[in-house]
Amino acid sequence: MRCLCLGLFSVALASLASAQQTVYRATSVTTSSFGPGGVGSAWNGQPDFSQWTAWPERGSQVTLTQASVVTELTVFYREVGPMTGAERVIVRVYANDGPNSNGDGTNTPYASPGTLLWTSTPQTVRPGDRVLRLTVPSVSFPTNVTVTAQFSGGNLGVGPFDPNNAPTRGGLRFHGTPQVGSLPANAANVNAPGLVWRRVFTAGGASTWGCDEPAASWPPFNPSTGWGFGVVVMSGDLSALPSPFDNQTNAIVPQFFLDFPYTDGTTGGTYDGVGARVSVEGPNRRLTSVNVLFGADTTANPGASFILRLWKPNDSDTASDQGRPGTLLWASPVQAIPDGLDPSSNPQFTVTIPIPNIVVPSEFCWTAEFSGLTGGAGALAGPYVRWSPAPGNSVNGLYQRNTSTGVWEGPFVFLPAGWTNGGPTFQFEINAKLDAKFTGANPETTVVPTSFSLVFGRQDAGNLASLSAVDGDSLRVCRFIVPNATVPPVRVQVDSTVGLSQLETLVFSLHSRMVHAGAFALELELFDFASGQYRDLTSSSLGTAFVTRSVVGGGTVNDFLGAGGALRARYSVRSVGPTAVAAWCHEVDQANWVAAP
Repeated sequence: MRCLCLGLFSVALASLASAQQTVYRATSVTTSSFGPGGVGSAWNGQPDFSQWTAWPERGSQVTLTQASVVTELTVFYREVGPMTGAERVIVRVYANDGPNSNGDGTNTPYASPGTLLWTSTPQTVRPGDRVLRLTVPSVSFPTNVTVTAQFSGGNLGVGPFDPNNAPTRGGLRFHGTPQVGSLPANAANVNAPGLVWRRVFTAGGASTWGCDEPAASWPPFNPSTGWGFGVVVMSGDLSALPSPFDNQTNAIVPQFFLDFPYTDGTTGGTYDGVGARVSVEGPNRRLTSVNVLFGADTTANPGASFILRLWKPNDSDTASDQGRPGTLLWASPVQAIPDGLDPSSNPQFTVTIPIPNIVVPSEFCWTAEFSGLTGGAGALAGPYVRWSPAPGNSVNGLYQRNTSTGVWEGPFVFLPAGWTNGGPTFQFEINAKLDAKFTGANPETTVVPTSFSLVFGRQDAGNLASLSAVDGDSLRVCRFIVPNATVPPVRVQVDSTVGLSQLETLVFSLHSRMVHAGAFALELELFDFASGQYRDLTSSSLGTAFVTRSVVGGGTVNDFLGAGGALRARYSVRSVGPTAVAAWCHEVDQANWVAAP
């Protein structure tokens, strides 16, 4: 059976203030259980799976410590099985201000998802455990929200859609008790706090929301704990976050180091390196240093050493390989392992290694490869293993390099002492991670237009320089002659170039307002150079106060990068109701792209 599981792993938000803080975090312990669509029978007024025409939209309700302005959202998902390349996932965030819905476990009413706060463009789904980082255009979130995901396309769009017996399925991975923030409180007789909302799709369209309580469709949990999907919510200026990945501040279980046997036959092993794939939090992906805690036994091995390497995960891996080290990004100089380390007394040592401003993807692999350890007594070395990093996160399990084949194998899941599975329906998937702290800077580049052209409308004031900064100098374009009623009366194309050969994220933003009162809609689009057309249209209402609106590049982001680093976008304005004057005008005080490699 093929399965796809997704865990909402990191939601980064910011209030655009200078301080940065976490307002919700629940990433401590993952489980092997997931729910592609919850129960398949009819409940809460939703039809059973025999009537489904697509996978349900499903997500976790969470309570933030405070309302925040969203600037970044990251989801962590897992895809297992063959793919066609057309699989997609859409992430949405709702305020829980909708009609009450009875929970299927206790018939307790809860306010369902109501106002749609934000929706992503369709994002490409890749095999294995993956991190998907999304930029959110400064959307205000209340404290009570639900974050959902919906999978479609390719093998994910082929039925049957039975969540318990399907050749293809997608679902959310469960995570543990929140360390910051909380889960909605359930009635006393429900096993654990935490609500999942779901709506299904049939030939008649989407159903109403159903409240899926853990007692009815989740695995059994300890009643004293809360369980939801892994979510991290941050507010403040993310560029001030100095460590995009830090696994040295959160040791839930006693730390231990990995036992590396070697190929001389003394201990029978075949590995000389270890690694892990991690996901960084926030925009600081231009790495400047790494601090790693190692353990070793070098009582009989003087002169041992290791090399630290950073890799791009292998996108061509099958799902079972889960993105082992692929393209090499950087290798450190040879690092000496101190002589005479004895596990019975003081086996550990810390190494801080400068990194020359290497820009890594939002997920990357790091490895430590050892030499000079000849086997037998005093032949052990490896990074310490710890639990959830703060900030950042990493894929469960570790990779090891086979000295005979040179191939990175894994991931292997390490079970620290004292941890066992919890039975056939609930098995811990240990979130073991190599112990490291990466520091870095923001690699994002802000690009202003180098030219603009009017497609529709009449230029009334301002020029190209008006688009470069928020300074009160605006480019004003007014309604003029239009060929027909279907085209927007105002449409402007802007162009520029960026000194990057590849992109991971691209956002186009417009700081603008209407000069005249009325009901107006602003549309933003990015130009896809691969297909030769605009796509990823976003539309929002616009009034007479200046606001910033953005469009986020989805799917294959490099399609928005043309020859020589070309960038292109356009904005359009149309009336959607009564207006104060016929020849209304629109002003733009700033237009720019934010691109990250």
